[in-house]
Amino acid sequence: HFATPLNFSPDPNKVNPQAVESILSLLHAAAREPSVKRFVYNSSVGAAYSPKGGVPVTVMEDSWNDAALEKAWVPPPYEPKRAPYVYAASKVETERAMFKFFGDENPGFSAKSVNPFLSILTFMMAPRSIELTTHSTSMPRQCPRCCNFHVAAALDPNNKGERLLAWAGLFNVNMVLDIPRRRHSDRKFIDDLPPQKPCLSIIGDESRLFGVLKKWGGRDSWISLEQGPRRDES
Repeated sequence: HFATPLNFSPDPNKVNPQAVESILSLLHAAAREPSVKRFVYNSSVGAAYSPKGGVPVTVMEDSWNDAALEKAWVPPPYEPKRAPYVYAASKVETERAMFKFFGDENPGFSAKSVNPFLSILTFMMAPRSIELTTHSTSMPRQCPRCCNFHVAAALDPNNKGERLLAWAGLFNVNMVLDIPRRRHSDRKFIDDLPPQKPCLSIIGDESRLFGVLKKWGGRDSWISLEQGPRRDES
């Protein structure tokens, strides 16, 4: 996920070709190593669709954000407001390049992608080092641990799908800010941002996601936004 330009440039020429080159370089390196059995790419919700406040949309495993791709490659001027489209388009092009590589080269390993909305890293004390949780602005449910889906993509032989669309519960930046404010009342945090309409995205087939979560996370439901980063989360 981090082997890609993260400068959020509004110029696709400075982002997308480099992102595609990075994934192809990794794929060619993996193809030269016979011991590699799975290749897991941490993509983004942006590769599937662009969230729009208050506009309901159903996202399927074969959904692609061609709208962002089109907007990203509009001729200049490259204004800052175009940066989100460029970022999303880079994920579209990179993920498609990965699957095209497998169709063309037929390497000795399989490919999967995990498409989270937002990943929040929480650094833990030993023996638990890092937890990675995923939250989204989708529906008012709880949130999965993103790492469960990466482990499943890498190890689960029954995971036949190529993409895991891993987002779940409604959230916005102000909800995130409210958590440290309540936990650390002695500290000063930035003010709330202007209210925005929630993104009403629905994953078309969640049964596979819940199966993965049960098998690899031992849970029957999502965890909440506030539970995700907690040190005492079981």
